[in-house]
Amino acid sequence: MNLALDKLMAKLEAPQEEAAPARRNQLAATLRATELELAKLAAAIATGDAPETLLAAIRDRERTGLPETSRPQVVKALPGHDFSTLLANPGQASVTAVRPAVLFDYVGPSTVDGSYLGTLVSNRLFLHKPIPPLSRAKLDQRGFLWFVFDGRYKFARFYAPTSFSTPRTLDDLFANNDVQLFDLQSDPEEVHNLALDRERNRETLLRMNGLLNDLIAKEVGANDGRFLKDVVGRK
Repeated sequence: MNLALDKLMAKLEAPQEEAAPARRNQLAATLRATELELAKLAAAIATGDAPETLLAAIRDRERTGLPETSRPQVVKALPGHDFSTLLANPGQASVTAVRPAVLFDYVGPSTVDGSYLGTLVSNRLFLHKPIPPLSRAKLDQRGFLWFVFDGRYKFARFYAPTSFSTPRTLDDLFANNDVQLFDLQSDPEEVHNLALDRERNRETLLRMNGLLNDLIAKEVGANDGRFLKDVVGRK
């Protein structure tokens, strides 16, 4: 903020400025007064001395950029969930307080092809060469990740950028994914992968896989890798 004001002051005081001296002085005084008021306001907010109505307005705008009266109409049509009610005491909120599970997604070359990442970093930082196109990476390796956590079980699918899918059966699930299933209640360190015994844990695997599919559909959309179509040739 101070930098912006300094730039304005520099323009006002520049020799080539054609404004009359009186006008320049008036504008400069206004800017200085504004800067002082902003400093006072910042100090009041920092110490909690600002009026509650002002603090409430600031909090609303920090969440959505909109005043409280406009927020409900805009937010209700958006996908996802409103976590703002949990911010007062997040440590007491359960995992399923506002949604049935936690959804996580990672897509990036660093976990797919380490050699490509090494070349990218080397070219960019040390050799000053062009960054290799993503199509040079080995995109058939299972380095992309979805996982879901329902408060007890953590279920993960590792898949290749060329193999986006929405598996419904156990066979489809294991055909295109490396699968992990951990019971964090009895195995908080995630040592025993229950997916290694797929028949014994069939019911939990299918339930968690279905939960993951549902959350992806509701919060992300089509899981078809369309954003990579130019790289892997998907339609």
